[in-house]
Amino acid sequence: MKILQLFFIILISNLIFCQSNSIDGPYSNYFEKSTPEIEGINSESIMKFISRIEKEINELHSFMIIKNGKNIASGWWSPYTPEIPHEMNSLSKSFASTAIGFAYDERLINLDDRLIKFFPDYKLKSINEKIKNIRIRDLLTMTTGHEFEVRPYLNNKKDWIHSFMTSNPTFLPGNYFRYHSLATYLLSAIIHKISGDNLEDYLYKRLFLPLEIEKPFWKKCPNGISIGAVGLKIKTEDIAKFGQLYLQNGMWENKQLLSSDWIKMATSKQVDNSVTQIQPDWKQGYGFQFWKNRYNSYRGDGGFGQFCIIIPDHKIVIAITGNTNDMQGVLNIIWEEIYSKIDLNNAFDNELSKNLELNRKLSSLKVNVIKKTFLKDNKRNLNKTFFVNDNKFGIKTIRLSRLNENYLLSINSNNEVENINISKKTFIKSFLKKLNLTDNFFFNLSNLRQKKIPIAANGGWVEKNKFSSKILFLEESSSTNLNLFFDKKEVEIEIVLKGVFGLQNVFKISGSTN
Repeated sequence: MKILQLFFIILISNLIFCQSNSIDGPYSNYFEKSTPEIEGINSESIMKFISRIEKEINELHSFMIIKNGKNIASGWWSPYTPEIPHEMNSLSKSFASTAIGFAYDERLINLDDRLIKFFPDYKLKSINEKIKNIRIRDLLTMTTGHEFEVRPYLNNKKDWIHSFMTSNPTFLPGNYFRYHSLATYLLSAIIHKISGDNLEDYLYKRLFLPLEIEKPFWKKCPNGISIGAVGLKIKTEDIAKFGQLYLQNGMWENKQLLSSDWIKMATSKQVDNSVTQIQPDWKQGYGFQFWKNRYNSYRGDGGFGQFCIIIPDHKIVIAITGNTNDMQGVLNIIWEEIYSKIDLNNAFDNELSKNLELNRKLSSLKVNVIKKTFLKDNKRNLNKTFFVNDNKFGIKTIRLSRLNENYLLSINSNNEVENINISKKTFIKSFLKKLNLTDNFFFNLSNLRQKKIPIAANGGWVEKNKFSSKILFLEESSSTNLNLFFDKKEVEIEIVLKGVFGLQNVFKISGSTN
């Protein structure tokens, strides 16, 4: 009877899962499905995890929980779906570190090799002695000796290697932890130097192909080298596969892809970081571009809620994407609602009602829409072209009109007309061609962005003269709230950025019909 009930539970779960995810492109479904109870976790724990995430964290885009190599729960908050690749932000660093791991295994490098060895053209007379002594190991552990990050992209510098080489660290390398994205970029540059390949090419045969991960997009510096520290775009399941490879000590489908020695080094505490960090899961130590967590676990992570969490003691991998400023809050909820409820000795009894309730919840996850308090259209502000004052975004004109049951926001930006479809009830998908509404950190680096930017937008009238829209950038961690305040022949445009590494998050520009 129990076997029959189990078969029925898994069958229903798979049917609900398939119906709830609109698959427009390749999605591998690599992991075998199981129920939480069979693998020692109660469905109620995952329900509470989701409930608290939705109440306390704003917002996640997806998650997958893999236990014992099986997918026990996974969900995407619509309009995000499994086949859409997602910006990893600094979770990219763990993949860059893995490239160094392969080079280490192949004896192309030694961890004590000096950085200057790979870039002899930068042996300048004025170079700081501390720079000369920086090793690959110091780049991996973020102990380059810099008290503050070197950020050439803020000053539109083209040669990022030169910017690093001519910087002046405060401390000797190897001792002082300072999170430093340019250190990871130098790791990428080393891979490029020794192999002639960018990271995504170098990792393709070694990592992506064996794990059945499509060759990904990775943002480049002005000189065409993969940034390494950020800019990798992969799917949620790809994160889970990556975590599973590390959980299995580099073994995949009975083949040792990456040495267990490297896995152990990369995920062990290589340096103390408790002095420069505040949050409890950020001060447990740092490995080779992996953070140590509490509870004998570790992770790769990226800003605004990108996670690859590995809990070896319980054979758990958790992959997450999102857009939240409270990453410690996400980890707290995982520890309190999932980790602390694991049954160490026995599997839970399968309860059909709880399993079905969980799967119904997973199939109905949705990003919150704009709350409309003024339900009628303010028709006098529709179908008017407003000429916009000079601004960073290059917006020249803006026009709001009705499109059947939805709205159409037309923006002329740098001689390119962008049409954003905005749904009143849900999120409707469309594309931006060139308009950059998120990346004010990299405003002048157009090569960092792909040509077509998939978005989804929702909005409506929240006051008589105020139209608000929320634009989700489906392959990014970011979103933009675009508010239009109408006053007769004038409009004020408020652009609020969320989930971006910006020097400024709120912009106000104005225009008129004259």
